[in-house]
Amino acid sequence: MRIESVWLDSKREHRTSGLHSEEWWRYLRKPFAIEPSGRRHLRRLVARLKFELGVLLGFATTVPALWLDPAVSLRLALITSGIGICVSLYLLFEAAATHEVLGKLRHELLKDDVASYTVLPRKTVQST
Repeated sequence: MRIESVWLDSKREHRTSGLHSEEWWRYLRKPFAIEPSGRRHLRRLVARLKFELGVLLGFATTVPALWLDPAVSLRLALITSGIGICVSLYLLFEAAATHEVLGKLRHELLKDDVASYTVLPRKTVQST
């Protein structure tokens, strides 16, 4: 979450001149009467983003065990670390691209000219 909020969100916020946060909160407040197909795609992209960032963090937290295990040879540790670093860097760049697509998709879902769904009035929650 920290990578997304500090690095990805701040870069998109700068590129959109502050529109990213505004659209994010507007999207969270908008109830849909009929779920647009774009929301399913958005959910899949969010899962993909979490995977891309999770692999990066998972590798970073488990690679020290590779070097500390006496059963693993130095050559195997080097090869595995090199592959892990390459995959992690690739997934980090993919995460940035996925984050950008998520922002564009939310922007499109918030457009008022889409007639395939309607907005429901917000209901208040009543406690018993």
